[in-house]
Amino acid sequence: VEPLQVSIRDVQSRCPNGKKTIIYKRAKLEKFADYLNSDGLVCRLTIATDSAMKDVVEVREWFKHRKDNLQTRVANKKTKQIVEKFSPGRSDGKHLKEHVFSEDSTGLIGTRTMFYYDHARVDGLVRREETPSSMTEHYVNRAD
Repeated sequence: VEPLQVSIRDVQSRCPNGKKTIIYKRAKLEKFADYLNSDGLVCRLTIATDSAMKDVVEVREWFKHRKDNLQTRVANKKTKQIVEKFSPGRSDGKHLKEHVFSEDSTGLIGTRTMFYYDHARVDGLVRREETPSSMTEHYVNRAD
């Protein structure tokens, strides 16, 4: 019996053409090979209320190898709320942990809340809430 020859590229792609789609009763799971998508997307789960996937309720996405350390994005299609979670170690000094925002029908962002890794920040910023008319910042371990 001849030994099986599998190239490194085939092993890294994990499936033919680097993409695999699995359809469930009310969900669709898409898996992508690392580095296939320029935005680092490696997995997407689309959840719907019906089997025909006409009424999408939520889209969950997982990322790898991103410069901004984005790990997951969950988009609730009913409330138009998007939650992005980041791993520690961003090189831009922002130390963002979680970003929660909502989009209206025009695509504009209304309110947004950003949570930070306070132990990594010198100023102790934990949370920033932004609305179209105001911005509120919350700190820990500060006398002022």
